Amino acid sequence: RHGYCLTPTFAFGENRCFMNVQGAWRFRLWLNSLGFPAILPWSFPPPLPYDKSLNVVVGKPLQLPTIRKPTDSQVEEWHGKYMVELEALYNRHKGTFGVKG
Repeated sequence: RHGYCLTPTFAFGENRCFMNVQGAWRFRLWLNSLGFPAILPWSFPPPLPYDKSLNVVVGKPLQLPTIRKPTDSQVEEWHGKYMVELEALYNRHKGTFGVKG
């Protein structure tokens, strides 16, 4: 609606900064059904992340148009363009940071 720039950004290694406590699945799925994320991140000492390598890559900004009342299809179109750029950014850099596949 406002014509912002969205910049694709991906952090390699972010999944190693915290562990997700396992268990209490029924309760967590119930929370998810209400729209609450039911994750229990853990590290030691809390709340600091584990001392792991974190590498952030930044793509080129995607200029969104100014659309006074965007339709759902317009929002989906631009979301799709953003996701294409984000996936390309990931694929371009994954080998550098040891991601297989």
